Amino acid sequence: MRIPMARIMAAAALLAALLMPVSARAIEWQPYSLDAFARSQKAGKTILIFVHADW
Repeated sequence: MRIPMARIMAAAALLAALLMPVSARAIEWQPYSLDAFARSQKAGKTILIFVHADW
């Protein structure tokens, strides 16, 4: 019986996500500001910008 590679990869990704420490998955959302962006950039933190628009 052959298991498709996509299923193996999906199972591996799910397992990795479940084993990841909770603190690594938590996102502390903050309103955008140039100051906060500069501080995070200087600290070497990962920066994720969420953009949303109601059309």
